[in-house]
Amino acid sequence: MTARRKHHQGQLRKAFGCVIVLLTIFLLSWNLAGGNTSALHFHPLHQPNTLAPASETSEVDPDPRATALAELLSQHLADLQTAASFTPPPQLTPEQSQALSELETRCPGEVSVVLRPIAGTPRQIKGAMLQQAHVGAGSDAQLTTARTFLRTYCDLLRLEDPNAELVLVQRYTDELGRTHLRFRQQYQGVPVWPADIIVHLSPEGHVDVVNGAFVPTPKELSTTPVLDETTAVEYARTALPDGAEAETTASELIIYAPGDTPPRLAWKLELAIDVTAQWLVVIDASDGAELTAYSQIMHRHVDQHVRGSGVDLFGTTRRLNVWQQDGLFQMIDTSKPMFVPNLGINSERGVIRILDAENEPPLPEDLSEGIEIPHPLEVASSGSPTSGWLPDAVSAAYNLSEVYD
Repeated sequence: MTARRKHHQGQLRKAFGCVIVLLTIFLLSWNLAGGNTSALHFHPLHQPNTLAPASETSEVDPDPRATALAELLSQHLADLQTAASFTPPPQLTPEQSQALSELETRCPGEVSVVLRPIAGTPRQIKGAMLQQAHVGAGSDAQLTTARTFLRTYCDLLRLEDPNAELVLVQRYTDELGRTHLRFRQQYQGVPVWPADIIVHLSPEGHVDVVNGAFVPTPKELSTTPVLDETTAVEYARTALPDGAEAETTASELIIYAPGDTPPRLAWKLELAIDVTAQWLVVIDASDGAELTAYSQIMHRHVDQHVRGSGVDLFGTTRRLNVWQQDGLFQMIDTSKPMFVPNLGINSERGVIRILDAENEPPLPEDLSEGIEIPHPLEVASSGSPTSGWLPDAVSAAYNLSEVYD
């Protein structure tokens, strides 16, 4: 079976699965939200059967949580009905299909191609020998082999001129003897960011994997900015907290192409406010719109992020990362690179937080209105960073940290 046929079948299976899920939600929502309200009643959740046929003499009142859930499902159904129609994942273009057929003819064994969901460029191309090693020796032979593949199958990559659009920025050989060539994408001399292609060669010098995140040649895009760098910096400063005095430490005209939006000519700026705030901001070079902004510094308050320890469920002492606040230590881990400091510990982004429900089944926040919850969720806490922790909380915190690492 060809990779293209597998690709099409995979997309059909995904689409069919989505239809089944949507149909299930529709039928359940219809019964719960008025389509057939006499058909089902919700028994209280503590009883063995949560759904049962209703009778006219039934004296069981619906559980308020079930009523709230029915309302949520009804709203979800309304949202589905007003949402845009389902857009299937991208298919191979005719040019890509033709190029893939040629590659399958030349390559021994099976060839697999995975496309990026929106950009439509290959996320990965894999085969036993996508491109035979160039006859020769040394690094130039490896580069020639990689360039030959990129040029030969430019239609599959959706690149107009790979020789001009891909610049070699890194080359290394690993302990297995495999060589990896990383190319940066550009267009008319302007870097496309973030966009890389990596060509992997076997120890024998054959190309067997190509992967990366890049976009089709942005041939309709002008590379002449409307806004100059000085104006873009002013727009960037207004986008930052306390950014009025921010100092520009680096600037570059780029084509901003994250892959989920159309490529746009933009200024990529690095601005420093102080030692704890070094920002990267991308400003549209045509209208000054902020395209992305984030701090590049992992700042933690030394008086709040504390190293602690506790005994887990197996009696083993485990090291912990905890949070100190108002003399109390909480089982909140902000030590991972995913933590976004400017959003704080109350954000759901980047924080490992262990909550104590006191052995009570908690309700989601949007279902708790008007319902008395005997034991609301609280962050597991202790008066000392090295003692007083619940063993199950220690096990949860330690193992979640290990899983992340």
